Amino acid sequence: MVRYISLILFTGLAWGQARDQPKQTGEYAELKIITIPDNANAILDSTNLHREVTPLVFKDVQVGSHGIMIIKDDYYAIIEDIEVFAGQNNELTYTLELNKEIPRLKGEIRQLKLYRNLSSLVLSMSIIGAGASIRSAADDQYIEWKSASGEVASDLRNQVESKDLISTTLFSVGGFSVVIPYYIFEKKIQFLESELYNWENFIYVKK
Repeated sequence: MVRYISLILFTGLAWGQARDQPKQTGEYAELKIITIPDNANAILDSTNLHREVTPLVFKDVQVGSHGIMIIKDDYYAIIEDIEVFAGQNNELTYTLELNKEIPRLKGEIRQLKLYRNLSSLVLSMSIIGAGASIRSAADDQYIEWKSASGEVASDLRNQVESKDLISTTLFSVGGFSVVIPYYIFEKKIQFLESELYNWENFIYVKK
């Protein structure tokens, strides 16, 4: 609701300059607004934001010309001039058109975040798993080294030390690798989130 009010102030200036001043009389009438789908916001003459969502009724509307704006999240806005008549059923129905960019962007962002999280988990577990396998092999060779002698013992000792170093390195890299997919995917996610912000925070009128 706050977002709409800030948008109305900006849009109302351009809207008010683009249309003639309403031709009104001293008579008043009710104006009912219906939208398909419902739960949309309606603004009369760029400043009168109804507290309820559609279907709704504006009471005590001066008979004559007015401007109406219909806004609903994920849908194109509707802006048009209307006429309110005395002694008649002033009921207007609007069919809103889905703005497909918003659900598309939301879907892409959700998918990229899923890939990012899965990639982090798989990459980290793969590297740590390799480190654990090498450490296990080093433990087995360490047991052999304790009962070996001569060149065999020396060779086993070198292999154990080498495997210990490799496994320790892999454990460290495995922990750090969690952030690699975040770095790879984050730039694209931030770009899409910026696009989504623009679509969600500005009024787009379907031409």
